[in-house]
Amino acid sequence: MSTGTITDVFVVPPDVTIVPVVELSPELRRALDAPDDEFLVTRPGARSGSRVVDEPSADLLERFRSPARIVDAVIAFSQQRGEDPARTLEDAYPMLQRLIDSGVLVAADSGREAAIGLSLMPGDRFAGWEVVAPIQVLEDTELHQVRGDDGTVAALKLFVAAGRPHVARLAAREAALLEHLAGDPAPRLLAAGEEGGRPYLVLEWIVGVPARVAADELRREDARAELAGLCCAITDAYVRLHARGALHSDVHPDNLLVGPDGAVRLLDFGVARLPDSADPLLALAPRAGIPFYFEPEYASAVRGGQHAPPSSFAGEQHALATLLYVLATGAHPHEFALEQGELLRQIAEDPPQPFTAAGVAPWPELEAVLATCLAKRPEDRLPDVAALARALDGVVRTAHPAVARPVELGHAHALVDAVLARVGPDGPFFPTGLPVAPTSSVNYGAAGIAYALYRLAGLRAEPELLALADVWCTRALAHRGDDDAWTSDEIELTAGTVGPISALHTAAGAWCVAALVAHARGDAYGALAAVQGFIDASVAPCANLDLTLGRASTLLACAQLLEALGPDMPALIALGDQTLTGIWAELDAYASVSSAPELRYLGIAHGWAGILYATLRWTAVTRSAPPDTLPGRLEELAQLAEPHRRGCRWPVVAGGREHMTGWCNGSAGHVYLWALADQVYRDPRFGALAHGAAWNAWEADDQIGQLCCGRGGRAYALLALHRHTGDAAWLHRARVLASRAAAQITPAESEGRVDSLYKGSVGIALLAAEQADPDLARMPFFEAHGWPAAKLDKADPET
Repeated sequence: MSTGTITDVFVVPPDVTIVPVVELSPELRRALDAPDDEFLVTRPGARSGSRVVDEPSADLLERFRSPARIVDAVIAFSQQRGEDPARTLEDAYPMLQRLIDSGVLVAADSGREAAIGLSLMPGDRFAGWEVVAPIQVLEDTELHQVRGDDGTVAALKLFVAAGRPHVARLAAREAALLEHLAGDPAPRLLAAGEEGGRPYLVLEWIVGVPARVAADELRREDARAELAGLCCAITDAYVRLHARGALHSDVHPDNLLVGPDGAVRLLDFGVARLPDSADPLLALAPRAGIPFYFEPEYASAVRGGQHAPPSSFAGEQHALATLLYVLATGAHPHEFALEQGELLRQIAEDPPQPFTAAGVAPWPELEAVLATCLAKRPEDRLPDVAALARALDGVVRTAHPAVARPVELGHAHALVDAVLARVGPDGPFFPTGLPVAPTSSVNYGAAGIAYALYRLAGLRAEPELLALADVWCTRALAHRGDDDAWTSDEIELTAGTVGPISALHTAAGAWCVAALVAHARGDAYGALAAVQGFIDASVAPCANLDLTLGRASTLLACAQLLEALGPDMPALIALGDQTLTGIWAELDAYASVSSAPELRYLGIAHGWAGILYATLRWTAVTRSAPPDTLPGRLEELAQLAEPHRRGCRWPVVAGGREHMTGWCNGSAGHVYLWALADQVYRDPRFGALAHGAAWNAWEADDQIGQLCCGRGGRAYALLALHRHTGDAAWLHRARVLASRAAAQITPAESEGRVDSLYKGSVGIALLAAEQADPDLARMPFFEAHGWPAAKLDKADPET
């Protein structure tokens, strides 16, 4: 055997799975086209892919779960089955060799016998860089996001050389190619070397998503002009690559990243080459890659038992056309078999199927261009990828720009109706109030319902809703002394947790809502009395600074009241100024955002972002100068942003490894801070951070609907960025999230508080209703109100 003898000890690594075909999903069984009595052998992270073996081969392979010599395993297998060991070894030899070559069966002392996994963890240091997060692990490489001592974020590509003598050459070749390309269209090479016997590269961090993700989004919107533009951008990247005399030799959708601006960069140059180089390391490279993207001349040679031809410019044009076909349709040019011989035959002989066969509407202009590039003979293709780029320019000119599809909001409107029915005069709670604690707070209880009704009254100009808001607000305050008004042992929301002054969780918030409702009703005396109630409820000593439980919540509530009621509120202004001064007297004594032990959280609800946001809101409302040290704190927080896909994100706590995307502790909350900071300071870096946070909020795939932690809060954040930038794309994305939130809000995620503003369906109903006038939509009890002072006068039942 090329990598051992029959007397060497081999083992099946623990991450290898051997599964009967009959137990696989119907879709996978159809794709495999294998008998039900055969077995699928897979090693996650291996580059060789899965393979199907018959039952005797699977049985023999299972005997290597513990280290064994091949001769011993074959003898035991043969004796059990009553077969001749010599004949069995002869028959099994090719299969065993293939499994050894693919890394499914490895020498027990090769260093490859363990499960494929990470050798570095977040917080580890390697070659002078700190590991931030793992990105990918394969059998021969690991990819990590790392940060340098100067804050630079980069990608660490770490090669696993043990038992793989060719890996050092792959690393050296990739480093040399990246040096040659100097950052276009590949990442810049920042460092290269070897540490602990392991070759490594440190690469420029590229912000973006795989081309497949970008194309999927465009296809869902039927955005053909934009999809053709993506094809052009990808082809232009290959034009630039080929102009430098380089071949990528590993074309597939996950080896291209598309940035938020549509720019395309290529990744993974381990088998790339410079055909005209005098250096054999650069001129020659092994063939590798995903078989679906091989060119016909390669498929014919391998299928015919010939030596695989080197990659070529004509072959890469074919691979690129295959990629563009996949991105345009979501399917391959052939309905590929998974058996290698048949797959190679399809590439070598079968014409590409029309778009209609992939379930896609015809696109004659693009199909004609791709058909030429997918010709079986190289001489029948276009002269080069530059010619392909020119042809695609023509496709773009004939494609119609996308018109954003209206987002289906029927179920969202139904949710609004259902919530109004529940909290209305004929609803189950109108006579006695909410059945579960906390019954009175803004976050969970009656005051939150009152705030939502107040917003709806202004949006719809319906006096009845404003009167209903008044009823719920009155109920919240009338029961403010009840044991279940503000706390709940069931959800571990105790008096010690919520503190004495939280606007979201104590009577202070209910008084604030009462003042807003009274003002909207034209009840000036009632508004002033409620403001005084708010002030009286907000002056108790409180050590907590944060936006939901502490003094920043007081500052934000003061801003909301001053915006709505006008500037002639000296006692309110005095409370806000006093609160601001006290907060910053403490903050100025703290160490940096990254290291202050008193305040580890970074997000809106409980951390630095919320305090900075409340400060900017108050100083904007009062038209006063922000604290002198606030820009420095913004800068410190900005330095902790971590690039992720098309955007950026912050850990929940400084130095932590957990990330979230919602309003409370995640990226959605950061959108508001950085958009407001951009508005105040006119600093493009802050605007870029707002966009980065919004991308991260949009790209999340969690299934939570609520405002606090889920899609509802993320939708409001994207609406805020839409208002800040005027970019209609963010409005569309916000509506998509709002629709999904309304469809998926569940009682389970609200901890049984389905009528909560922040945790339940009430907040999502408000979001759904505000889609009728998204320029007025505001994250409840958080953002500036958004409508002219006269807006609610129309809803005054006394006028």
